[in-house]
Amino acid sequence: GPPDGDAAAYTASALIHQSTVPEAWPGWLAAAGLKLAPGPSGPRHDQLSMALHAALAGLGVALLPGFMADDAVAAGSLLPLSSHSWLAPRAYHLAVPHSAPNLPAVDTFARWLAKLPLSRDDLLTQVRADNLHDCVRDLEGGSVDLLVCYTHPGLPLQLDGERYPSLTLAHDVLIPVSRPAADGRPLHALRPGVAVAVPWLSYSAEAQLGRMAALALDAAEPPLAVHPVCESALVEALRSMALEGLGVAWLPGSLIGDDMNHKRLVRAGAASLDVPLRVCVFAERSLLSGRLQGLWEAARRLADNRPDPAIAPEL
Repeated sequence: GPPDGDAAAYTASALIHQSTVPEAWPGWLAAAGLKLAPGPSGPRHDQLSMALHAALAGLGVALLPGFMADDAVAAGSLLPLSSHSWLAPRAYHLAVPHSAPNLPAVDTFARWLAKLPLSRDDLLTQVRADNLHDCVRDLEGGSVDLLVCYTHPGLPLQLDGERYPSLTLAHDVLIPVSRPAADGRPLHALRPGVAVAVPWLSYSAEAQLGRMAALALDAAEPPLAVHPVCESALVEALRSMALEGLGVAWLPGSLIGDDMNHKRLVRAGAASLDVPLRVCVFAERSLLSGRLQGLWEAARRLADNRPDPAIAPEL
């Protein structure tokens, strides 16, 4: 291919355009200090995948994000024509409702977005926090593009896996914790076989984390004696109650790591009572070749390269 600065390859008819980012080629040419040679306009496509396939078919020169072209370049199917790149003058926006502060799933989603190499795409994100049933309904109804939630093999989502593929964003674990007593031991401890019931800070009936925490109680042998004293659908509310010493709560390790490191909360039961979780993202398959294509492809690469973490880390 031509070296950097050689305009021979950049005639108007040779350029493959993406109609949703019309400023891409003018911006790249200006950044590279090149002028477009005259000629009829080249082909236009509204999807990155179509521009990629057009370039693979020899129909012209495409301006593509690295995550779209890297495999083809490595295989020798495409040839980079320049080391110049272009950064779109756009930004990422993560809008979170005031009713959903500090939710672990929101924090995980924000960290995930920050890791995605999508500097050439425009992404406007609005986060809607709700109970899982309504979130699944919104995904199936098409009012949201992505569903991010905790999952557990014992509580499969009622989603068609073929229609709604998923990726694992992170691993987490529900840990039974309590405020420590003066001697550092848990103020409320879960001891199998003890008849005296321990005060339990439980999730509301509609909360998915509550169903997951119930898995630990159902599997405990001998059974654990607990009695609910407070109930909430909000994990932050249960954390606040646990910090006040009101009882035992099963809380996500990602939320309480700092509390446990500083001994504000301590483990209230054996590690066998932990519940391993995955944070997964689901999307409707038809969108993955449309407006979610770039995001999903970058997310898939990130998931493939993510090392397998410990399911139940020591905290």
